[in-house]
Amino acid sequence: MQRRFASVFRVKNFFQLVALATISFLNAPASVALAGDVGLVKGWGDNNHGQSDIPLNLESPKAVAAGGYHTAVVMVHGMVAAWGNNDFGQCDVPPTLGTCKAIAAGEYHTMALRDDATVVVWGSNDYMQCDLPVALGACKAIAAGGYHSLALREDGTVVAWGYNGDGQCTVPATLGACKAIAAGYLHSVALKLDGTVVAWGRNLELEATVPPTLGACKAVAAGAYHTVAIKENGTVAAWGDNLYGETNVPADLGSCKSIVAGYGSTFAMRVNGTIVAWGNNGNGQCVVSEAVGACTTMSAGDYHTVAVQENGTILSWGSNFYGQSEVPISLQDCRAIAAGSYHTMALQNNGLVKAQGWNNYGQCDVPLDLGTCKTIAAGGYHSVAILDNGTVVGWGYNTRGQCNTPATLGPCKAIAAGVEHTVALREDGAVVAWGSNGSGQCNVPVTLGACKAIAACGHRTVALKENGTVVAWGDSYPGVPATLGACKAVAVSAEHYLALREDGTIVAWGRNVYFQCGDDSEKSGTASFPYWIKTGLGPCKAIAAGGYHSVAILESGTVVAWGEGTLNSTGYYDRGQSIVPPDLGPCIAISAGYLHTVAIQALAPCPTDLDGSGEVDGGDIGMILLDFGPCPGCSTDLDGSGEVDGGDIGMVLLEFGACP
Repeated sequence: MQRRFASVFRVKNFFQLVALATISFLNAPASVALAGDVGLVKGWGDNNHGQSDIPLNLESPKAVAAGGYHTAVVMVHGMVAAWGNNDFGQCDVPPTLGTCKAIAAGEYHTMALRDDATVVVWGSNDYMQCDLPVALGACKAIAAGGYHSLALREDGTVVAWGYNGDGQCTVPATLGACKAIAAGYLHSVALKLDGTVVAWGRNLELEATVPPTLGACKAVAAGAYHTVAIKENGTVAAWGDNLYGETNVPADLGSCKSIVAGYGSTFAMRVNGTIVAWGNNGNGQCVVSEAVGACTTMSAGDYHTVAVQENGTILSWGSNFYGQSEVPISLQDCRAIAAGSYHTMALQNNGLVKAQGWNNYGQCDVPLDLGTCKTIAAGGYHSVAILDNGTVVGWGYNTRGQCNTPATLGPCKAIAAGVEHTVALREDGAVVAWGSNGSGQCNVPVTLGACKAIAACGHRTVALKENGTVVAWGDSYPGVPATLGACKAVAVSAEHYLALREDGTIVAWGRNVYFQCGDDSEKSGTASFPYWIKTGLGPCKAIAAGGYHSVAILESGTVVAWGEGTLNSTGYYDRGQSIVPPDLGPCIAISAGYLHTVAIQALAPCPTDLDGSGEVDGGDIGMILLDFGPCPGCSTDLDGSGEVDGGDIGMVLLEFGACP
């Protein structure tokens, strides 16, 4: 069963009961807890590197758009996804957007053209580029410039709005009906019905001065300060700024079918689907690998490039500082997740591992020969997985040997990762640690004995013994409260500890600078060793510790969070990591990174109970029949095919009867 959700992993089948690592950036980690259930994964908080962009399945994309530092895509079923820099909400796809047929991305804003021909814009609105003109009406094309927006109405007229400092929004009165539009950083371009190209706006580099000998054209594109066109015979012409050689069209280019332009770079797609690039290559955006092959569509941002291959695969290359080139991974059937400091990992049901987010040390470069795995963990700058045979494999930052698995380790059942060390729980319950040991975080107590769970932070390690006793060692650890008692889960950051008692209460201790442990009314212990017993929550079933925030799941499935990242926080790293989305719903697992949080949202007991009667019956088949036919995004499209058809009736018949 497949359903698409913006910024959501589709997760189904049975989750294994695992305890995953705490994650750290320098001295700030987070922990992961997973439960035996199924659900949808959502992320929130810091997203500078795409670590909170839990993507939807990018199946059969039909249009892509590369903005200044972000990427957006429309899939064949009309749903929109976006990832990369989200400082102005340009990747926050409106939940009510619906199905679309075109997408455009500006420097810090995104535009979508709905199936009903209406336009929606979101992101930065400093120059009103997101405020639709009154009576815009039905449109057939859109374009996004640096800080302005263009729309081509159904009647062929062009409308522009937003920043107009260079006249880029002043549409020539004599323009007439057009068939295509393009937007540069500070200039606009239109292709008239007769093939004539018209440009206006900034012209310091003559980017808006159309060559008088150009003749009739069939496509136009606008870079930052240059303009490109495809003539009727398929040849490409370019004019304007040539600082990087962006207007030097290769002599052997040949006939082309589409063009795009970035910041000082130009891209042409030949009639055979191959892409040729020239101009600014400071971030490798013009290096088109042979692996790209034949493509159907492409787009260029300031410093990155996106293309869709003929088989529907999305490829991206060039600058990836904001994760704009980290194409969201197709993640159906997942069973585990791990949130790192600035990257996120997922374990698919088939045992394959995926990762996205900040990749400065290769922590997202999953080894091609890794094989199938059963558990994952994400450290500060490294990633770890346990293969199906119990072998531990690590990759990414390895200066302290945190990725070098000890030769005598043997089969393991759980792993945890700190900033520069790794901890494993062997099948026999023994704990082994390796990597950085400057604070003794790898010195496993000789008397520890058999354990059932582990956690790690920047330079700290915690273990939960078989009898429920918590033991901690490493960097300046304050010990464990004498009255803690038996526990069933532990979590640790570089600043604080969390323990979940057998009765479901949470005890926290350590630094409390952002109240990540609790408030004064919850404080117990002594002046030299205070601890906090969280009150007012009721019984909890899972915990996670982020850099300076804490997260818990109540028995009801409700997620609660406290500490840095709340509306009242004044900390420098206030990214909303403690602001639980109001539409999150009951959850079955949580994970906390340094500045972001991830949760697995529980699925409805019977997704095939379409009418909510408590039974899967003829009423649900009736609802399917009402929507029969093409219906992308419909709740009755249970198998995600884009059509409501016999396949969906078959899924109802398979689950016929009372909901479990």
